[in-house]
Amino acid sequence: MEMTSTARQALERLIVQNLIDGALAAGWRVPFVDDGGDELVKCKTATEAMDAVFSVDDSIIHFVGPKMNKRYCVYIILGNGIDCVSDHSVGEEFERDVMDPSTAFMESLDDGGAAALYAVECAKSAELLAALQKVVNDYRPTAMAGTEWVYPDYVTVAREAIAKATGVVAA
Repeated sequence: MEMTSTARQALERLIVQNLIDGALAAGWRVPFVDDGGDELVKCKTATEAMDAVFSVDDSIIHFVGPKMNKRYCVYIILGNGIDCVSDHSVGEEFERDVMDPSTAFMESLDDGGAAALYAVECAKSAELLAALQKVVNDYRPTAMAGTEWVYPDYVTVAREAIAKATGVVAA
């Protein structure tokens, strides 16, 4: 079954929000977004960056690291669902701080989160969707095991949040 446009848009919003929030939490800045216009859209907050990204079909988010002036970019193509992060710059610090956690998050969605979003959207439950979005927005790596980020089990965390929000415990 194909994901509806509403579910796809919610999924893309979660992915981009996680990318931006994760970068900011790691000490990176998002000074501007290239929305294809004549001038770059300056961003002082995550909300401004999200607004710029979601005002067009494709955009480039610019990131500047905490200890450097070097700029890294992530190319976003809306409409691609789970693959909305189309391309990105390569650099050791950027990979470690921003892209590795973001990629792990996207992979967790691919392993069940996208299906959960689809099921919630199909049920037309704004309350459940809000609960799931909150879980995903709060979904961050909890520790490092060697060189790998360790995440809580996504499905378990989502079920707990939905149960808490609705009082309904999933089987």
